Amino acid sequence: MKRTLFLTGFLIVLLSTLRAQETYVADTNNRSDLQGTTVAPVITELIVRSAIVNDNFKLYISFPENYDYLRTEKYPVVYFLDGDGGTFHTIMVEYMNQRAIPEVITIGIGYPGASQRNRDYTYGYINFYHFLKDELIPRIEEDYNTDPQNR
Repeated sequence: MKRTLFLTGFLIVLLSTLRAQETYVADTNNRSDLQGTTVAPVITELIVRSAIVNDNFKLYISFPENYDYLRTEKYPVVYFLDGDGGTFHTIMVEYMNQRAIPEVITIGIGYPGASQRNRDYTYGYINFYHFLKDELIPRIEEDYNTDPQNR
């Protein structure tokens, strides 16, 4: 009896969730303020060496669809850790397409090999912090059309 009630409750929650997703898709499909469809972002991978950490990092960089290095208005940058996947980039593209956020450059910070999160987020956090502050951010600001006041 308990199992039947549990399964019934689970199915109700599952069906409600699916119905809510269908409603959201239908609502967004009927909105005239949304432009186009969500496309997978183009992600550029770049290995950078940190003298401070004495190790390599793998960057995953995505640009707005119409990125213009010479544009007068500079682009905000979103940096995120555990950047080894494309999910966050895809979410940012969707938000830009919906005009929920301005066009941004998205930079995921990961590792070319095994994760070093334990080092960088615990005992080595000072070196990791200085890598971000003194090496990575200045390099990104030098190489791309970014707004240093908006990151």
